[in-house]
Amino acid sequence: MFSRLFRSRSDPVSASSAIGKVKATYALFRTAKAESERKSLSRSVASKHENEDGKRSSKKVRRIASDLGAAIEVLCGTLESKDEQKFYSGIEEGLVSDKKLLCSLLVNDAGAIPCNSRQRLMQMCAVLLGRYKLRQYFKSHPEIAEHYVMQLTPTKNVNERAHAQRFVIAMVSCEELHGQFLTQGNDAKLFWSIFLGFDSPHFDVITSACEIISMLIGSANPNIKEKVINKIHEMLKTTGYNAYVKQRMGLGILLKILTQRTNQKIMMGYLGKLDNLKGMTEFLLECKHRGMIKDGLNVLKLFIVNPHKKEDTKKYLEERKASLTKLIDDLPVEEPESGRSTNVSWIVNYFNKTNETNNFTRIAAGGITGDKVTRSPRAGGKEF
Repeated sequence: MFSRLFRSRSDPVSASSAIGKVKATYALFRTAKAESERKSLSRSVASKHENEDGKRSSKKVRRIASDLGAAIEVLCGTLESKDEQKFYSGIEEGLVSDKKLLCSLLVNDAGAIPCNSRQRLMQMCAVLLGRYKLRQYFKSHPEIAEHYVMQLTPTKNVNERAHAQRFVIAMVSCEELHGQFLTQGNDAKLFWSIFLGFDSPHFDVITSACEIISMLIGSANPNIKEKVINKIHEMLKTTGYNAYVKQRMGLGILLKILTQRTNQKIMMGYLGKLDNLKGMTEFLLECKHRGMIKDGLNVLKLFIVNPHKKEDTKKYLEERKASLTKLIDDLPVEEPESGRSTNVSWIVNYFNKTNETNNFTRIAAGGITGDKVTRSPRAGGKEF
């Protein structure tokens, strides 16, 4: 199959020879490594001559590992030619034809391969994940995803961690691979390992965790989504270093969950709990960052436009009317034509009762279902 694929190409051996070189060198590496491991087991009771032989075996493993890195560099270089699309199918076929090769290079023996070569291999795989066969290969080898998620922790080298972050993001960008992160071990172990990044003191770990969770959350089951909502509300109570970053990004994920059409049941359950309204309101009144206040008002608007508000919700909103109105009045006006944003106008109109009941119900229904609605004339008449 591989030779037939390149038979009519102008350069029929470059990609295939690169794959062949990687396979041949890896076979030598595995043989040398097995020999070195065998000799190391008896090294403690071995003679001086045997110890020297063991050292030579270790040097041989390192030399072949260096050769393997060079072969990988040549293979990755084929994707950087002017006709990079020319070799995609051939390289993909060559990598997945051996069920153990790629997984061993990325996971089992990754530590022995020179760092730059390993990173180039990861970059090449990230590009090829757009192709079906490689996605299926990753799907059948969940240990690859697990290995690189474990490298997202702050204890890893910053450079290696950055490459692991990009590689994991490349994997989760393929919806077919979401199951690797959401169902492994029936407890979404990898998902929650990524979510722990929000507790990191490192900015890059927090931002990558947010990006990955945002990409995965749409495929998560309702139980995971509800747990994420609860954890985000816990974040809103945190203070100290990086609290702003965690809260701002957490609010973005919260809004994504609540406004996704398929999550209407989750959203209505969220809006039906008075504690959620209290938590969001207290956060808004204590927050000092204007951008985050506006994000919080996006969530508060959902409580406002909910046509099925319970009496305790209405009562609490009435009790907080003065403080929330003052909070809104203190925000700078950024829309000269309309005076206020749509969300802020709805909140103000609710407290001031300027909308007629029927009109407000229509707007509220549109806001809940996510349909495009038109603002009332008093709110500027613009589409939301």
